[in-house]
Parts: sequence; C-alpha cells; structure tokens
Amino acid sequence: MNIVIFGASGMLGYDLVHHIKSLAGHNIGLISTPSSGEVDLSDRVNVQHCLSTMKSRGFDTVINCAAVTDVNGIQSCIADEQKSYYLNALAPKYIAEACNTLKMRLVHISTDYVYSDMSLETKMYHDEFPKNIYGYHKLIGELFIKSTMSSNYTIIRVGCLYGMNREKSFIHKFLKNVANSIKNKDYSPSVVNYQCSTPTSTEFVCDIIINLLENEMYGTFTASPSGHANRFEFAEKIIELMNKTGKFPDELNSVTVKEDYAELNYFIPPVSYMEGINQSSHIGYGYQWTWEDDLTRFIDYYSESLSEWFSRIMRSDAR
Repeated sequence: MNIVIFGASGMLGYDLVHHIKSLAGHNIGLISTPSSGEVDLSDRVNVQHCLSTMKSRGFDTVINCAAVTDVNGIQSCIADEQKSYYLNALAPKYIAEACNTLKMRLVHISTDYVYSDMSLETKMYHDEFPKNIYGYHKLIGELFIKSTMSSNYTIIRVGCLYGMNREKSFIHKFLKNVANSIKNKDYSPSVVNYQCSTPTSTEFVCDIIINLLENEMYGTFTASPSGHANRFEFAEKIIELMNKTGKFPDELNSVTVKEDYAELNYFIPPVSYMEGINQSSHIGYGYQWTWEDDLTRFIDYYSESLSEWFSRIMRSDAR
C-alpha cells in the first residue's frame, strides 16, 4: 500500500507514521494539517488537487487523522466551533469526494463522542446523539462519507487516546503534574474521578488500522481494548507500572494519587467506553486484550524515553 496520511502531526497521526515506517511494503505520503498553511482540508478544490497529485504518484490509500479535538474550546468559542466544523465535518466530505472520484481507499478516524452520555446498555442500540458540538461535527463528517462513498471506506471510532505526543497525551500531562508535585514536596497529586472510558494507546489503534487495511474490511467500527476506568484509576495504574520498570526517580515510589471528586464537565459524557456496542463491529482482539495490557505494553516499550523526559521535568528543563 502507498498511504497518504492527513493530520500526520497530531497524536495519532504522528505515531501512525512511525508505526507504518516500521512495516515492510508500505510507502507513506505525509500531508500537512491546515494549521501549517500547506493544505487547507476545508477547501474542496485544494483537497481534490492534493489527492489527484498523490494519486498520480502511485498513492492508493488515504488515512484521515486530521481533527480539531478541543471539546471545551469548540463548545465555548465561536471561532473554535467554526474550525471544528470545517475540519471535523466538511473536510471528511471533501476527502471522500476526492477518494470516490480517484478510486482511492479511505480510512477515517472518528470518536466515541458520536454516542450519547447514556448508559452502556443504551449505547448497544447505537444511540448516536452526541452530547457536545465536537461529537456532532464528527458524526456529520461520518454521514458525509457514507453518503458520498458507497464502499471503499472504513470509519474507526476511538476514544481516550494516549501516545507519545507530550502536548496532548494524558500520560504526559499527568506525569508533568506528578513531577511538579514532587518538586513541591506534595506526593499526592489530585486526579478527577469522572468519565468512565477505555484508555487506548495510539499503538493499539495503529495495529487496528493496518489490520483493517490488510484484510480489506469496510464499514464502521469501534476500536478499543476491553475494560474501562475513570481518570483516577487510569492515573493510579500509570504510577504502578512506571514504578515496576525501575527506571524512574526513586521519588515516584512515594507518590499516591489522590481522588478528586470534582463536578463533571457537562459536555463530557460520563460513560464513553465502547466494548459493548454492536460486538460484531467492535475490534478489540476478541476482548482478551485489556486496557491494562495495552498500557503495560506502552510503558514497557517507551520506559526509557518516558524516564528521560520525566527526569528532565524534575530538573526543570523539560522541552
């Protein structure tokens, strides 16, 4: 496969590039996100021209990871809401139109936020009633794709992603707070206990994407390991696994995460895990691969780089 990746600088896109480069037999074409000023995905002509050029160079598959994901910003700022509509709703439409015309395969990354905030039992009936504007825009993007391409597309709904992007990954944000707490002699940093979801590594999603492509699976899927946790439980597990590696400063052994019973953000669904939604289309390694397994693999694999980065924060020279 010769793969064009939109949103290659984002959390998933960045790790997907490195993942695909490690595989034999795949070439990658990286397309910059609109923020770089190179390709405006909200411009139909621009998108068509871009993909026509890539098609002429032998590329046959498009993976769209580009998105605006600041849920609170989109909800509260008109400018951010407009950006979200352009990138989360219109861009998938234009990409789908171009892929349909050029006969290119499309893989589009969507979100668990297309569902409502109802219980898991209700979600099993596909209650696609988003609780926030971000979710609505992502759902509209999905519908545009489905109405434009009768086949040759795959939509993958994911949620609670973490990876090696230090600005966006929960793991890095949490560890930065932990390091600052230790420096302030506070060994009990607070973490909110809301939002029951399934922590999912970008590596897990990358595996799913390649699996769906290589097996030519089409349609709409949800993807996550099995099980679920709130933010507090997720944070506790991070500390436990990092200490087991023995590669982090001794101070980390003294850290005990404190549960913060902060009020739930109205726009964040309190229940957002997906393993029970239409089990025939949920990709999660047969429910044998848990989120704890996924997190263990991630921390084991990246323990050295995480340790080095954490130590730099402790010395106050993190970048």
